[in-house]
Amino acid sequence: MKLFCIVVLLALFASCQSTPTGPTRAVGQRGVISQGDVLASKGPIKLPMNFDVETSKTDELNMLVEFQSLSLSRSQTDPNSKARALEIKQNQLQSARIYLETTLGALKRFDIFGIHSSGAVMALNSELEDVGDIEFSEPTQRNKIDLFLAATLLLSGERRELYDGSDELTYSVTIKFSITDRKKSFVGRPIEQTGVAKRKFLKDIVTGGYLGGYSPTEEGRAIKEAVMDAMKKAMPAFGNEFPVTASVKGVASSDINKMAIDRGVNHGLTNDNQMVLWYKDGGVVPVALAYARAEAGKDSSSITVYKWDKSVAAKFVQKQLATNPAWASSNPLYATSMGLSYPQDWNKQEP
Repeated sequence: MKLFCIVVLLALFASCQSTPTGPTRAVGQRGVISQGDVLASKGPIKLPMNFDVETSKTDELNMLVEFQSLSLSRSQTDPNSKARALEIKQNQLQSARIYLETTLGALKRFDIFGIHSSGAVMALNSELEDVGDIEFSEPTQRNKIDLFLAATLLLSGERRELYDGSDELTYSVTIKFSITDRKKSFVGRPIEQTGVAKRKFLKDIVTGGYLGGYSPTEEGRAIKEAVMDAMKKAMPAFGNEFPVTASVKGVASSDINKMAIDRGVNHGLTNDNQMVLWYKDGGVVPVALAYARAEAGKDSSSITVYKWDKSVAAKFVQKQLATNPAWASSNPLYATSMGLSYPQDWNKQEP
């Protein structure tokens, strides 16, 4: 009897120690897509959105950004709430705009040709070069521009007194992007996200002033964190609308799962970008073949297939490649990114 009880207890302990997998979610549901996300998805492999549109095959998309609206909000606090709106200075709003511009410029998928702010004339390139060490091209010919991004930014904040007598300051940045092409047609749906950053400060019970830590510099840092949070949340939408589609340039003779493609970091790819391998069956019908992982180089990359589809087409392609890897040279294969990864240093960036 004792032995039975020990076995039962050990089994229960082991079950408690195992890592919960949680419910299976759609690939890319929460942003950056991992290999684990892909393997957890069920059913046949599907082609990413916009896998074969013109913009997906463009080396680098030239984008002109115009800030149509910049505003501070002091009226979002519920009058019945203990929270009160923060008085944020106008210069913090301008700093948030510049930081958002710089953040957009860091996305390798796009080349920011020029910046307009609040409908004003083109901002000086040096303004962003000084802030973000990013070079912006002068759009001397308007037909060079692939996309036009109209942006709005709403900055707000509130102060809430906590039970321990300290104050919690919450900064909120809402960004909204509407994108059009050269024909003035909207590209996808508007992208809108809100980023949040919080700070907590102890107060002097006599004077009510903060004991330390609070400063305009710290407030500016919190606002930048909120901008970054909003941009991270916006990345899945950017990834759906502007994936990177590469051509397979070669297949390893020793392993058909290893391939070379003609796109890299300069086109928006990063290491561990998940991709879908596909081809046009009969030269006409696009068919998803496999999931692959990228090892991104500067202008070209290698991909490693880790899961082939179970379809007849996928088995046919595997057989052809196994017999003759050069088959791909006369039967074009492509790889399209699943989502658009944001720069890896965003996870550790100090605003």
